Amino acid sequence: MYLGTKLAKKLISQIFVNDNYNLGVIERRIRNMDSIISCKVNKMGGHSFFIKHAGKEYYLFSQNYHRGVDSHFSKGISIQNALSVKSAKHDRYVMKTIIKMKPHIKYIEKEYDVKILKNTKEKGTINKRKFIPIRENWEDEFIY
Repeated sequence: MYLGTKLAKKLISQIFVNDNYNLGVIERRIRNMDSIISCKVNKMGGHSFFIKHAGKEYYLFSQNYHRGVDSHFSKGISIQNALSVKSAKHDRYVMKTIIKMKPHIKYIEKEYDVKILKNTKEKGTINKRKFIPIRENWEDEFIY
């Protein structure tokens, strides 16, 4: 599993400092960490992108193979780094892939009712459109 270096050092230091650590707490911390986006080369020769969140893997999308995209996403990258255009280092195809990701992640959030992006976590609820009638007997008001 890919861990951010600062967080990994923090978790490891907590493990070795406290002899009587609780494995459940450490597992929960690792599960609640940033989501990881990775790509795999599929049978057609393109890339298939996946996001790992809370121990589950969700399929995002597929696209044609590009060497720069493969080197950037193949090992797995945290969601903050994956969605920042600064990490693309002026690679055109990586930038296009980053721009494609956010709508696909929002779809995953809506479809599976998970909170992946920081904005969704801060809101507390995912927007779901509900029809709320203004008045109960609105049909009676119309003149035929």
